[in-house]
Formats: sequence, C-alpha cells, structure tokens
Amino acid sequence: MSYIQCFIIVELTVVSLPKMYAEKITKHIAILLGSTTHIEFYVQWVMFLLNSYQPHQTIILTLYKNLSKKYTDLSKV
Repeated sequence: MSYIQCFIIVELTVVSLPKMYAEKITKHIAILLGSTTHIEFYVQWVMFLLNSYQPHQTIILTLYKNLSKKYTDLSKV
C-alpha cells in the first residue's frame, strides 16, 4: 500500500467517525504522541481530526505540549 493510499484511508476513516468517537480518539492520540516513535502516522490522524471536528481545549493543549516536546527532542539530534 502506498503512502497516498494510507493517507486517503485515514481521511475516510476520520470523516466517517461519529463526533463522540472522534473526540476520544483525538484525546488518546494526544497522549500517545508523548511516547511514540511513529510521529508522522499520528500527526496525519491529528491533522484530519482537527480539520473535521472541534476538540475540547484541553485536548488541544495536550497535543501542543506533546508535539512541542517531540520537536525539542528531534531538534537535538
């Protein structure tokens, strides 16, 4: 499966999610971003989730905190 196909599959999955599940998944991914090595995969999900749904402010702050931490860690390499 190509990169573009994966991208489209993620987008279609997010668009078909009910709002209740989208918020839960966004929260889960926000927490996972603090410890995962699969950053690009989760950022794709986050991008589509944020464009499709309006998550709670605390979820956005968690995303910001964990992505900022990853950015700082990667900039040291």
